[in-house]
Amino acid sequence: MLTVVTIYLVILFPSMSSAQSKVEQLLNKLDENYYYPQNKGLIKMSSQLEWEQENIKSQKVLTLKKPNFIFEGELIGEIFEKKIKPAINLRYKSDENINESIEFLNNYLDAFLPKTLREKFIYYKGTMGSRVGSETVLFFKKIGSIQDFNDYELFIDEKKWRISKMILRQNREPKKIEGKFFYTRKSGKWVVEETLSIFKVNSQKYIEKTKYKYRILHSFWMVSKIKQTVMQEGDKILSYKFNLTDYKLSSKR
Repeated sequence: MLTVVTIYLVILFPSMSSAQSKVEQLLNKLDENYYYPQNKGLIKMSSQLEWEQENIKSQKVLTLKKPNFIFEGELIGEIFEKKIKPAINLRYKSDENINESIEFLNNYLDAFLPKTLREKFIYYKGTMGSRVGSETVLFFKKIGSIQDFNDYELFIDEKKWRISKMILRQNREPKKIEGKFFYTRKSGKWVVEETLSIFKVNSQKYIEKTKYKYRILHSFWMVSKIKQTVMQEGDKILSYKFNLTDYKLSSKR
């Protein structure tokens, strides 16, 4: 949800106890209230991906226009497989630079098209936590992961049926990320409009803000623009802009 946070979460567990059954019920209810194009019949898609990076140093802004890529995905079983591939006009570019860009953009696959909660947490075990105010807390731990762990703590607003806050703990920097979510509705369902993540690296405080814009195409609400900014100790140091255009969508007949 880096993008890190960015964010749309779910899980599938066998019913082994009343607590686990309750976790399933809560997450299934959340899933019903979030908007996913793949749950509306989308089975295949592709789009042009344009992006740029801004570095801010000594109050000077350096804008780096990045090569264009193609973002595409296809529903296979219950999983929407997604990938980034070079645009045709990149065939003469350095393979090393292309691979580095693809590796970076892979961090944003779930921001461009979110996973369902079930898909996101299929390899996690969920447990119920105590209530905090009007919210229910759920914990998720990756199954079989000891050394390379990432544990999630979700705060669920059961009145509006959405995740208000998430805490991620992991064994690499940043060790702890606290993310908040702000929403809007599309076709009566929740989509993330903005995320705010706070974390520390080497005792330096960072705030990452990500904003989303959507377009309706062939009855599907798709992400059209993402803008992400990073603040270090109150100063803006970095930003990214992503534009998704020229969508080609296929749906169930």
